[in-house]
Amino acid sequence: MTKLAKDEVLFDKAIYTLLEFYFVCGNAASDGFSIHPVVHQWLRQRLNTESWHANLNAVISLLGRSVPYAHFNESWILQRRLAAHMDYSLELLEKAKDNQIDSPEGFQELGVLIYDQSAFERAEGLYRRAGEGWSRRRGSTTGRLAAPTVIWDSLIARWASTTKLKYCESVY
Repeated sequence: MTKLAKDEVLFDKAIYTLLEFYFVCGNAASDGFSIHPVVHQWLRQRLNTESWHANLNAVISLLGRSVPYAHFNESWILQRRLAAHMDYSLELLEKAKDNQIDSPEGFQELGVLIYDQSAFERAEGLYRRAGEGWSRRRGSTTGRLAAPTVIWDSLIARWASTTKLKYCESVY
């Protein structure tokens, strides 16, 4: 999927196929595409709660793996393509049951992307979810968040001049 998003020719071919069968339609307002409303409704009816959560978990993971780092050549192109999908997925995430979405890698990488866009509060929530997910995976029972350093580096940079720095130090 990352290869598809990075290769403009492959991406255009995939979109053309979806457009040809009317599974998606162009969205001039956002310079992107939308799933046809009938297809969207059909998909909602077909999915039960368990598979819905499993699919959302996979989407968060996939989006996270697709996030380019700012130092990559023309990373902004892929970031722009991911933005609408990320926003919609994060809206869905608010409706999801927390215990059924466990993708610390996805939350971490989406947090990095959102942090790079200066949406610090949103990034903070994703970093927290990533940290909680890493803690569950590592079986942490101390109440400390067992998260990779990149999460804490970003939070410490954000919280350096606030009272939250003490909190960050206490859980790290």
